Amino acid sequence: MIVIGILAFVAMPRFADKTAFEARGFRDETLSLLRYAQKSAVAQRRTVCVAIVSTGITLRFHTSEAPTGTCAGGTLTLPATPRGGSGLGGSDLSFLASGCAMPASGTGCASGTLTLTVANADNIQVDAATGYVR
Repeated sequence: MIVIGILAFVAMPRFADKTAFEARGFRDETLSLLRYAQKSAVAQRRTVCVAIVSTGITLRFHTSEAPTGTCAGGTLTLPATPRGGSGLGGSDLSFLASGCAMPASGTGCASGTLTLTVANADNIQVDAATGYVR
């Protein structure tokens, strides 16, 4: 009886508040989509643009290998709808054919780290020089 009481005291709050769990799920989905965008840029040898809004991201590939200009090619969008009040923040970015990342206002591989914020979860960081998403 005591063990059941302890388990109920520790486990029940985790089941009652799903916000943190859902925010972590949204973060993981977004992380996977960013990794997919980077790998698609390398595999297709063209720029993949990542548009960031609070409800998720949209992936589009550039019609040529040029790193600048608008991404007018096909859409690589996959579902990434926030759950539990999660939201996404940060600036748009692009993955170049070499795999590196650049901010939307850039003209080539950036240096440093590009950061995306996720409500109620850890931030997502993109190493600009290598395109590594963590």
